[in-house]
Amino acid sequence: MTMTTDRPGRVVPAASRPRTVFLAAAAVVLLTVVGLIVLFFTPVFGVRTVRVVGARTVSADTVRSSAAIADGTPLVRVDTSAARARVLHLPGVAGASVHVAYPSTVVITIEERTAVGYIRDSAARFSLVDSHGVEYRVESKVPAALPRFDLPTGTAAASTLSSAAAVAAALPVDVRAKVVTISADTPDSIRLVLSDDRVVIWGDASQSALKGRLLPPLLTRSGHTIDVSDPALVVVG
Repeated sequence: MTMTTDRPGRVVPAASRPRTVFLAAAAVVLLTVVGLIVLFFTPVFGVRTVRVVGARTVSADTVRSSAAIADGTPLVRVDTSAARARVLHLPGVAGASVHVAYPSTVVITIEERTAVGYIRDSAARFSLVDSHGVEYRVESKVPAALPRFDLPTGTAAASTLSSAAAVAAALPVDVRAKVVTISADTPDSIRLVLSDDRVVIWGDASQSALKGRLLPPLLTRSGHTIDVSDPALVVVG
């Protein structure tokens, strides 16, 4: 019988080496299977905590409830895409991400909508509107330091609101607080009325960032009407 040595002074039969390799491979397979069972079918690495980041006006409990991630669910089986989609259905949430953090945590990070104006309805309720023209929350009192959108109804309502919201978002916060109303009959006829009754003729929402930068120094000049519809030819009169 052929003999080999695995270290000085010890002789190992050559025929035993395949058996050793087989046992080692079997042990690896067994450990892998056990590991997969632990990961996929036991609560050892299951959800114990759902942490919500970025919630200020939206309740963290509401976010957890909407995500609908069951306690004890193995982390590898958490459908983060589906949970994210459910969270995005919350009216006050503009963006969300969901990821797992071993050994037992799911982290939900949300981006809340920020109001740039509001709409008053016939029942004297006030719908907050974000920079994309999305109405996402109803208030019972007039929101402070936000302009009211005075816009048409009908087929042009959505596009006009979207343009007006983009204009409001482009205003510096301190200037926006001085705007009483943003009105328009069409998306390219936007006008701002300030608290001192001055009127800003904005035109359409194009170049709103530039117009927003131009407006503060123009407000220091005398004149009832400020026309920034063409930023290259501003008129104050």
